[in-house]
Amino acid sequence: MKEEVIRPAVAIGLAACALIVSGWFSPEASAHGGLSIERDKCVLRVGTHIIHFTGYQPQETDTQEFCEDIPKTGKTVVALDYVDPAMRKVPVEVKILRIVDKWKADDEQPVEFSLPPASYSTGTIHFEHDFAEAGRYVGLVTAKEGGADQVARFPFAVGIGWPPLLRIGWKVLAVMVLGIGLAVLLIQRQAASAERDRRRRV
Repeated sequence: MKEEVIRPAVAIGLAACALIVSGWFSPEASAHGGLSIERDKCVLRVGTHIIHFTGYQPQETDTQEFCEDIPKTGKTVVALDYVDPAMRKVPVEVKILRIVDKWKADDEQPVEFSLPPASYSTGTIHFEHDFAEAGRYVGLVTAKEGGADQVARFPFAVGIGWPPLLRIGWKVLAVMVLGIGLAVLLIQRQAASAERDRRRRV
């Protein structure tokens, strides 16, 4: 009887784990803040507009691209490519803030890098910045359109991100604990239900 109760509970627990893992490790969930990965491209959404984000450190990782945290300090190249041609006429401002106090608002943080509002007829914003200090940062891309600012905000780290294996490791551990807990809960509920049925038949 116990074996009949345990098997379906464990199967349901494992299925729940698989769903959680697929959600956590799918491309759409692999970035954070205003950035996301869609169809193998790093995407930044500014209001209704979509921008492809590309970042790399040629002196450190050659042409290896990143979408969120920057692996190391040093010279970093960023390219923002407009998907919507109409955005080429829209003034766009770019700022990078260094987070020195997480309790303060963005406008109270020091500006690490900035590009003044400008229209980019080529549809690409390309810039290079030398990050001298490891730490937490916030990127702001502001489209000044129709008398209102539309802002994409994306936090990121420089030189302090977890190695990929550690990032995966803690998520796998969390999923395992959640799955085991779910299986135990289901076992308890099914055992209690089976006991009630047994008492009714007596």
